[in-house]
Parts: sequence; C-alpha cells; structure tokens
Amino acid sequence: MKLILIEGIPGSGKTTLAENIKQHYEANGMRVVKYQEGDLHPVDLAWCSLFSEEEYDHVLIECSEVKEALIHHTKRLGAQYVVGYTNIGLPMKDPRIKTYFEPKEVYGGRVDAEVFIDLHQKLWSDFFGSNHDEDIAIFECAYLQNHVNEMMLMYDYDEESIIRYVIGLIPKGSKIDVELIYLDNENVRETIERVAAERVSSDKSKWDDWIDLVLDYIKNSRYGEINKCSSLEDVYTFFDKRVKLEHKILNQLDFPVHVINNPGFDFNLRLEKIKAIL
Repeated sequence: MKLILIEGIPGSGKTTLAENIKQHYEANGMRVVKYQEGDLHPVDLAWCSLFSEEEYDHVLIECSEVKEALIHHTKRLGAQYVVGYTNIGLPMKDPRIKTYFEPKEVYGGRVDAEVFIDLHQKLWSDFFGSNHDEDIAIFECAYLQNHVNEMMLMYDYDEESIIRYVIGLIPKGSKIDVELIYLDNENVRETIERVAAERVSSDKSKWDDWIDLVLDYIKNSRYGEINKCSSLEDVYTFFDKRVKLEHKILNQLDFPVHVINNPGFDFNLRLEKIKAIL
C-alpha cells in the first residue's frame, strides 16, 4: 500500500487535490480510500468527540432525530466511542453541539497533551501495523496541519518538541510506502484572504463565517492568550509561523516529499505537475 499525505495551509487546495488524486488512481484501476478532516479517520481525531458507553447512549437519546447518522459516524476506540459529529446533520449552532459534542472533543486543548499524544501515537502505530485491502490511502491534513496546529496553539510546545513528535508518528521500516505532497504558498496573507472570501456562511444562524471561527480559535487558545491575539493580523502571523515550522519538519523527513508552489492559483496546472510526479 502507498499512503499519500496532502498538507498545506487553508486555501491551498488540499481537499480538491485529494479528490483529484483519488480519481486519477481509480481511473487507472487502483483501489483507493480517502479521508479528510472530520471523517471517522484511522489515525486522526480532529472534529471528533470521545464518549464513554454511558455518555454515548445518552447522546443517542438526546439526538434521536439524527440517530441513524450518528451511529453511522461512530466507531469504537477501546472502551470509548468516537463520533465524527460534524457529519451527523446537526447545525453547528444547535445547542446540543455545545452541550454534548464540543466538550468531549479531543482537539482544542480539551485533553492533556500527554493524552492527545498517546491517543494519536497509538492510532498511527495501529494503522502502520495493520493489513490493508486498498492500493492507495489518501490523508488530507492529518499529519502536519492538525498536529502542528494543536501543539502550537493549545499546548505551547517548543519547535524541537513538535518536530520530534510529528516525525515520530510514522514508524521506521514500515511496509507502507509514504509520500507527502505539500501545497506551498509564497504569500500566506493572500491565501488566507482568498479562502476567507470563499468560505462565507449562507446562514449565519447555523454557521459562522470560516475566518471568524479561525480568529476565535486562535484568540481563545493558549497561544492566543500568550501572544494577546485579537485581530486578523494575528491570524496571518500565526500561519506564517506555522508554515516556517512545517518546512523545518519537511526537511527532516526520510520519505519522499514534494513541495508544490502555486503562485498564480492555477489549480489545473498544479494538478498536471502532481500527476507527473505520481
């Protein structure tokens, strides 16, 4: 099996590229599985809540109108239940999201750093230690983005600790071939402004604009408190720092890494370049 990791800041085109790569390999007769943020992911717990059996049974009762979807987006993790709650059909401003799901999230600094690390190290180890039926697995933002964000924002880890942790997620000598595509951006501000203009809520009673969610997330993080973040300038500064750190990680990886620039936002041209690499 080959594992393709797709990384880059928001707006770099990760989701579209992941789907394009999936279609490319399927057109060549290969069996492909693709995971993105919020899915019931084999190695990642972003946008997922972790419940005990008693808590899960209670949530099934309280969210009875979406019970079928809730069950479909649930998996067992030891004695606990993992729920990809953003996919069950409840609006994000439904009060039950804040009452039941958000407090039980693994991300957002809601668990101790040691618990966060242990959970993810086990998931990555189990994935690499298992047999897989697919020829290709595609993970979007599960390797760099989600972990670097959490370590920087919520746990205030130093750079060396973050680098050591991220590199250690992938075991040495695995039978799975790993390849990483990093969608680079020369102008972080322009990229964030572009995606902010695209991801505007059509119903603000149910969903906030993306950029407002990002600003709140950074402001309310430990990083935000330490650095007194309060404005969009602070958002741009954070993503600049994140990109620089991710490049340091990329330079230390011992598997193939392809850093792809897209200065003119020509996504078709970029796709052709990536197909040639693949």
